[in-house]
Amino acid sequence: MRAASVIAAVVGLLSAIVCFLGLAAEALPYPDPTPEMLAAQAASVRAWQLGILLSLGLSAAGIAGFMRGRRTGSEVEPRPTPSQRTCSDGATRGVELPRGR
Repeated sequence: MRAASVIAAVVGLLSAIVCFLGLAAEALPYPDPTPEMLAAQAASVRAWQLGILLSLGLSAAGIAGFMRGRRTGSEVEPRPTPSQRTCSDGATRGVELPRGR
């Protein structure tokens, strides 16, 4: 799950950068725009803004998933190895015990 969270965070941040650059390029004014050009530019600006919003949301979800997975991973007790397990009679399983002479 950690890998998916990191991938989501990275993809979200990279797409936010791309959307920001697209928004900056689209926001440049035309020299003598017609009303149709202004309407198309406004629609394109809204689309880039929505792209930034969605990509930052994806990135935030990825970061939150990474932090949540990290927190729960550190609180979980590790499983005992076979050499650490003991039977009900006190003998250790998985480890050869020295035999009496």
